[in-house]
Amino acid sequence: KFVQCNAGYGFANAENGEYEQASIIYRLCASDGECDDESAFGCEEAYGDYIVGINTYVQAYAEALEQQQNQRKLATSKRRLGDEFELQEFAECGRIDIEDDENDNGDEDAEEVEYYVGPACSEDGSDIVLSLFADEDCAYSAGVDFYDLAGQNLPYYDGGIASPYCSSCYDQNDGDVSEFCMRLGEASSGCDENDQSQCESIEELTAELRADESKSNAGKIILWIIVALVIVGIGFFLFKKQQQKKAASGVDNTPLGTSAAMS
Repeated sequence: KFVQCNAGYGFANAENGEYEQASIIYRLCASDGECDDESAFGCEEAYGDYIVGINTYVQAYAEALEQQQNQRKLATSKRRLGDEFELQEFAECGRIDIEDDENDNGDEDAEEVEYYVGPACSEDGSDIVLSLFADEDCAYSAGVDFYDLAGQNLPYYDGGIASPYCSSCYDQNDGDVSEFCMRLGEASSGCDENDQSQCESIEELTAELRADESKSNAGKIILWIIVALVIVGIGFFLFKKQQQKKAASGVDNTPLGTSAAMS
């Protein structure tokens, strides 16, 4: 399960050593356990936490998406952006041609502004977006909105690359581990029984998210207690009303003159 995108924490690919400007933390839950979509971490027992570079994550996601779409005989993962746009092309940060009207003053000798598109963390770190950068490493923001330059938004400009839901690492077609999970596993370092190299870093990076999760869980518990008390209160009120009706009914049903007749 995707846990968090870390904009200020770069990571070197564990497989090839290539440095990536941001990183992703994800959690693997036991196959015989449960993964909760509503939880930021998915599970709290029998799990391992891992960190991987953002480019590697997006590349693996794009390949998995294309494979799924091909298997379902759908259109490819390309999205229209003037010419055909392919997510895989910009997973590693790629140059994109844009006519910059703001710098077009009729001067043919004016220096052409180069822009690059690559993955970045959303503001709250809960998703991955595509953003516009000024350098080939996608380390520095272009400082201008893509819409102002091209007249349309970038695909995934508002997120949607990172799913908030749990997903299985089991490939039903091959009966083996999915390519997506294998790709991430080869390029990740983590915190589990066999690898303790990133435990401290992951704990520090997710500290705020853990605190928010605890507050949310505490709030849910309090809400359920309040609901339970309300239900008990309503039940007690109805019970008392029923008892009062029975008592009143017993008095009303007493025949008039009974006491006098008996005396």
